[in-house]
Order: sequence, then C-alpha cells, then structure tokens
Amino acid sequence: MRSRREIKASEEVAQRFPCEDFDEFKPNFEEVARQLKTGERQTVKY
Repeated sequence: MRSRREIKASEEVAQRFPCEDFDEFKPNFEEVARQLKTGERQTVKY
C-alpha cells in the first residue's frame, strides 16, 4: 500500500503541463548543462 505522501506526489506530477514558452528559456538550461559538464558549475546536496 502506498503512503498518502506518495499518492499526493504522483497526483502533483499528473497535473503538470508543458511550458509553452520553453524556447525562451532553453538557452539557459543548455548553458547550465555545459557549465556542469566542464566543471565550471557544480551540484550541491542540501
């Protein structure tokens, strides 16, 4: 049996929808991906 927290999380995912103006922000995601790959930027656990 799934916990209430798991059920709520799956319901939130089911309500997501694509960002219509993603193309406007896509270069930002690509730049961050490049920086992660080169080591210029790092992920941090918190």
